[in-house]
Amino acid sequence: MPKHFGHLGAKEFKFLFHDGRLSKSNLYENGYNSPAEEWLPKGLTNLLAAQDMFPVPSQFEMAGTQKKIKLQALLMTELTTCGQLFLSACAIYLNMVRYL
Repeated sequence: MPKHFGHLGAKEFKFLFHDGRLSKSNLYENGYNSPAEEWLPKGLTNLLAAQDMFPVPSQFEMAGTQKKIKLQALLMTELTTCGQLFLSACAIYLNMVRYL
């Protein structure tokens, strides 16, 4: 999310991240409910400032698990095979149309 996001009228957002892990809340004294819990510093002026305190997402969000990586590799192999078959079928069709 760009740093200037808060200046573009995004004040209506009540939570950030796809799973809502960061939201305004009185659960902790810092004013936010987040994975950092009470360790998120006090004094953050808005939700975007709180989001800026977080590092890059976890390895599982970015790279996936071994099971997902194997599934992705299998799907890519299957899609490549399907794509090659489709292109071959298109080439055959175009050759047939040429002779009509």
